[in-house]
Amino acid sequence: MESIANPNKDLVRSLNSGGELRVDGRGSKVGRPLVLVLDRHEGEASAELRLGRTRVLAEVKGDLVQPFQDRPNEGMLLFNVDFSPLASETFEAGRPPPLAIELTRLIEKMVKESQAIDTEALCVINGERVWCLRVDVTVLDHDGNLCDACVLAAIAALQHFRRPEVTVAQQGGDLGHTEVTVHHSDEKLATPLPIHHVPLAVTFGLTHANEDISEGAQALALLDPSMREEAVMAGRITFALNAHSEICAMHKLGGAPVGAAQILILAQEARLRAKDLHAWLAGELARADSCAAALRSERVRGSAFAGNGGGSGQAIEEKNEGLKFLEYGDLHHTFVTKEEGQDAAAREGQSVGDAKGSLREAIEAAANVRALPGPHETERKRARTSGTLRALNFRDLLQT
Repeated sequence: MESIANPNKDLVRSLNSGGELRVDGRGSKVGRPLVLVLDRHEGEASAELRLGRTRVLAEVKGDLVQPFQDRPNEGMLLFNVDFSPLASETFEAGRPPPLAIELTRLIEKMVKESQAIDTEALCVINGERVWCLRVDVTVLDHDGNLCDACVLAAIAALQHFRRPEVTVAQQGGDLGHTEVTVHHSDEKLATPLPIHHVPLAVTFGLTHANEDISEGAQALALLDPSMREEAVMAGRITFALNAHSEICAMHKLGGAPVGAAQILILAQEARLRAKDLHAWLAGELARADSCAAALRSERVRGSAFAGNGGGSGQAIEEKNEGLKFLEYGDLHHTFVTKEEGQDAAAREGQSVGDAKGSLREAIEAAANVRALPGPHETERKRARTSGTLRALNFRDLLQT
């Protein structure tokens, strides 16, 4: 595993000689920060994990298939690890590298062989229909410790996955066929997978401060090794532990000798690391489940409103768009009924007639009330009154 031409060999070994300082500034028992993004759709779920600058994507899909003949009452659980050519300059498109095959076998050993998932509970009809869960893990960025990242992403995706509910009905009596109906999660609430325990991987990189790798020399163990440390390490050891601190699997690779006493010490350190990982993963899954439940509630309420006379989804959206432009005064506007409108028009016509009569009386009173002192003044007032009458039009007479 060690490259002779690696220029970082002397640097990594000199920094790790005391066991307190690493290339990226961490201690020997300190892991890199974790970021998890969970997503769920109908019949599938995904988990994108960032471990430092290592980034992997795990996707889980469930389908109803015909079981194997030698296991008619057990579901299927398939794993596959693929490397993106853009993840590292050492990856090539085409045939998967040996590391991808090793990671696939390691995940199967930790999850499938430890019976973390009850495959018998995935059976729908004995010998006819079972659930097949396919977990595809894709390495997007490689910066070391792909084992822990791939196992954690696969477990997170499996825990976040929800299995749709099914209904089995017999068609045509005893001699007929069996019909299986898969219900949408909005119609019937989907259920989590039957998971007995959750194994998580904790990896230590084994290296030596000098060239002595004899049996008596004790190797220096580095938790969560980076890519630069993996390039010079002499081996690695991986523990898979569940939330009860039970070791589900152990895998050692490389020729670095490790004594029994050191293995027990590393197992205790892995137990503490796995405990922190389980607590962190439980919190992330709880937040993702609450968000998914809120989205489902909104969808169910919307479909119920449309089914109870609310109209189609497009009509509801158009109504909502129209309501956006209404103000408070528009929503509380008082409308006049037909009878009230007729009464108001009659009252308005009567008031206009009264106003016209009052205007005529006022004009006549202004023209005739006063006595004229002389003929010249009378002529002038008659002319002024005539001019006033000519200036008045029909609109002025109707004005109130």
